[in-house]
Amino acid sequence: MFWTTFKYLDNPVGNVHAGTFPWTARSGNARVNLSTGAMALRVDQLVINGTIFSGTPGPVTGIIGTLVGNAGDPTETVFDTPEVPLSSDGDAHFSGHLGGVPTVCTNPLFLIRISTPAGAHGLWIATGTRARTSNLGN
Repeated sequence: MFWTTFKYLDNPVGNVHAGTFPWTARSGNARVNLSTGAMALRVDQLVINGTIFSGTPGPVTGIIGTLVGNAGDPTETVFDTPEVPLSSDGDAHFSGHLGGVPTVCTNPLFLIRISTPAGAHGLWIATGTRARTSNLGN
């Protein structure tokens, strides 16, 4: 999965609202096994574009990986990783499990969301551009 990051004034993914600045990432990927909940996340050089923070993650020091199933449906489900530290270079890595993930997750999406600072907690700043459901289920 490759990351694309951008921000419009209000660009929600299902019930998850977008972040406050435009962002880009050099590279990254996320894999989620829907049968076991095992997942891995890696993002490199996730940084803000423009403003005084350009080229850095600015005040964002922690992120959350979020699997969204059935985005926008009444049955939408959201599964979060614990907070993952975001380095001053915009790098983050996580490997672990998401609890309670259903084996059937229509149109799964993966988001990177802000965890810290608290004032921006939960806003998404990155999403995959190429989901491969065959890889998500294995």
